[in-house]
Amino acid sequence: MKSSLPPTHHRLNIVRIVFLILCTIIVGRLFSLQIINHGKYQVLAAKQHYYKRELIAERGKIYSSDGTLLATTQEAYLLYINPQEVEDVDALVEFLMKNIAFKSGPCLLSEAFDSAQNKKNECKLDEDGMKDAVKEKEESLKQSLSEEGRLWVPIMHGLSASLRDDLDAADMPGVYFESEKVRSYPEKELAAHVLGFVGSDEFGRPTGYFGLEGYYNGELTGTHGYIISEIDASGKPIPIGVFEPTEPKPGMDLVLTIRRELQYMLDQKLKEGVEKYRADYGSYILLNPKTGEVLAMGNYPSFDPGNWNEFLKGESDVSKVTNFKNYAISDNYEPGSVMKALTMSTGLDTGVITPDYIYNDTGPLPVQGYEIRTWNDKYHGNINIAKILQLSDNPGAAHVGMKIGSEKLQQYLYNFGIGAKTGIDLQGEEQGLVKPPSTWTDIDVATAAFGQGISVTPLQLISAMATIANNGVRMQPYVVKELHDPVENETIYLNPKFSTRVISEDTARTMRSMLQSVVDEGEFQWFVQHEGLDNYPIGGKTGTAQIPVAGGYDPNKTNVTFVGFSPVDDPTFVLLVRLNKPKTSTYSAETAIPLWLQMAKELIPYFGIAPK
Repeated sequence: MKSSLPPTHHRLNIVRIVFLILCTIIVGRLFSLQIINHGKYQVLAAKQHYYKRELIAERGKIYSSDGTLLATTQEAYLLYINPQEVEDVDALVEFLMKNIAFKSGPCLLSEAFDSAQNKKNECKLDEDGMKDAVKEKEESLKQSLSEEGRLWVPIMHGLSASLRDDLDAADMPGVYFESEKVRSYPEKELAAHVLGFVGSDEFGRPTGYFGLEGYYNGELTGTHGYIISEIDASGKPIPIGVFEPTEPKPGMDLVLTIRRELQYMLDQKLKEGVEKYRADYGSYILLNPKTGEVLAMGNYPSFDPGNWNEFLKGESDVSKVTNFKNYAISDNYEPGSVMKALTMSTGLDTGVITPDYIYNDTGPLPVQGYEIRTWNDKYHGNINIAKILQLSDNPGAAHVGMKIGSEKLQQYLYNFGIGAKTGIDLQGEEQGLVKPPSTWTDIDVATAAFGQGISVTPLQLISAMATIANNGVRMQPYVVKELHDPVENETIYLNPKFSTRVISEDTARTMRSMLQSVVDEGEFQWFVQHEGLDNYPIGGKTGTAQIPVAGGYDPNKTNVTFVGFSPVDDPTFVLLVRLNKPKTSTYSAETAIPLWLQMAKELIPYFGIAPK
């Protein structure tokens, strides 16, 4: 039977079905856009209509103990470009090349305009290299300024006010400036390794490296702010649109234990000593043994933290730049005979020996098939503990070490801080190299007793000697004594931290007396007399250690150290001096001792230490 419905009715049903399908699709699409993916498109819309830019907070200042400014920020400018406003890209690039690259220093071409501070770099590009650099930089700038949809292209940080004024006078479309802060170090190289420096992280934000700048980076950085502004389709800000600034909060200020006048004096003395004795490098540390305060700390060669880029010399990894390394806290080395002071302290404190204990020094001491000899191959018969220290007698120290035994010796060394970080508030501290206790043999105990086969940092060594100076109590070394919040106007005081009691007061007193006899009656007493310090109460111990090489030790290369304190009864300061590979002599008595005494001649009147 044929349908009685006219053809037009069928066509109308088809149209209805198609219309219904289309409506369903549209409603589904609207539901997806407005309900399911609402958040996604809201964010996309916000990106098109709003622009957010970070405002870097002013970094906290760093002061020496007397209030001298050691690190601060100076006014500078960021040059940036809005590509949407640029009328002629080629003309603008030509303008930038003439007015920035060659006014600030041609080598900026190869440094990607990263900082105007690089203007002091000596250009090492030849003529062909310069041409290639110019061409490469031009192409890079043109590409950046021609990217579709880009609203902000940073060109250079750290512009001076005068260069900004010169560029601004040209009135080039799309060229803008923004005030910013540049890290500055008014005292140049003074305390450089304590301070560290400020570079940039992977996002271009200022960040601290090494020293205090690295350790206290979070406190110094503060809280960054930002600006949210409404823009039109071309990327230009809408004058009456949304503008929401959130102001940055400056970082905290640091006040140090460092005494500027002592830091300056000791820096100069160290430089003179490294050059005079032709050492590869040198370090010193000055401690207050009662509190653990670092009064001064330095290394030579050093660097200017305000122009740290100059010391890279093509190296991209700052951790590999030797000038930046704070050897005073990060260099592991065998200390040599300074360790005898710790060995004898352990022996006295455990009762294994007494001050009157006699060692019969008749020749090399055999231990597990090895022979332990004196440094000059001379032997002295019956000698007491004080004489072992005065003569720096290796067999005598090894004998005492083995009487103590590995377990007790290891425990006391650990209590003295050997083999563990001191916890000083500086980035880059190492913990030394000490074999696991379970692996020690008799020869390990014997050699550790006089400072071989065990590695320490200079900071660990002076901290251990400061323990003897402080009646047997070890204090944690520290550099920052105050943190000041400029926003809340609040100050946090960092008080001295007690670490542990290592030896008794009686043991410490006895050891200080013995260490005074080392200075008054030891192998280098001529140097003490020559400097006119033989009438002052000084105690200390030398350390001369051959540098390990494959299969043994290099007889012609040494680390030389002297750690001393004054006055002996109640030490005010402890000073360590260390030279690496001096060329004029391999012995500490002829290198580290004279340098230490030169420094002590300035410190003794400074601290008001009376003659004996």
